[in-house]
Amino acid sequence: MALSSGTIKWHYQPEARSKSWRATIQEQRQEIQRHLKENPSLKFYLSEAIAIGYEKGLNLVDRETPLDPKQLPQTCPFSEAEVFEEPVDWQA
Repeated sequence: MALSSGTIKWHYQPEARSKSWRATIQEQRQEIQRHLKENPSLKFYLSEAIAIGYEKGLNLVDRETPLDPKQLPQTCPFSEAEVFEEPVDWQA
């Protein structure tokens, strides 16, 4: 969920990007990749987990940002590659 909300915020609130957001996205990516390495059978459920995480991420974005989740895609628009590999460069 933290990865999904972080990805949503990163894409739809670029003016508010921060070092903290970048760190959260990177940390969550590493945790999920580690978990998948330790449990390879879970890879088959990854697309479903991303979809569920996105739905939960919209709720978190609603609580934490001025974004209106109703104005955002209601199904995850990000590919697996975008979720796990897209650069999250941030400059102060």
